[in-house]
Amino acid sequence: KNLVSTRQIEPMSLIFKGYTWYLYAYCLLKSDFRVFRLSRIKALQIDSDHFIRRQAPSSGISALSKGQDDLTTVTLKFTSQVRSKVEDIFSEDEMSILETGDILVTTSLPENDWCISLILSFGENVEILQPDSLRQEIQSKIQAMYKKYL
Repeated sequence: KNLVSTRQIEPMSLIFKGYTWYLYAYCLLKSDFRVFRLSRIKALQIDSDHFIRRQAPSSGISALSKGQDDLTTVTLKFTSQVRSKVEDIFSEDEMSILETGDILVTTSLPENDWCISLILSFGENVEILQPDSLRQEIQSKIQAMYKKYL
C-alpha cells in the first residue's frame, strides 16, 4: 500500500522475527492491536502520557512477519544442517524433529514474495511438502533463475 500515516500507539512488545524487528502495539487510530516494522518508522516521538497496558489477543503476536495477506497452511521439510536458522524463524510448536534429523515445520504463511524469498533463502536445504500451489510457484522461480545462468 505504501501509505504514510501518523499513529499514536501504546507499545506492547519488541519482537525479532525473520531477521527483522517489529513493534507490537495497540493503535489508537485503528482501536486495535497492530504490528509495526521498525525499519518503516520514519519519525518517532515519545510523549509523557501514561497508559494502562491492554490485554493483547493471543493470536496477535503469532501473526508477526507474515504480512497482512491471507495466510495459507504450509508444510516444509528442512535438512538438519539449517536447524539453528529454522529455530530462529519458526516457533517450537510449529516444528517437529524427524528420525532422520530433518525438521518438519507446519505454519501459516502468506503466499507472496516475502514467503518465496524466505523459502529460497534455505537453498537446497528445504522442500515444500504442502501446498502444491506454493511448490509449483517455487519451481517456476527456480526454473527462471536457472535460465539466467545457462
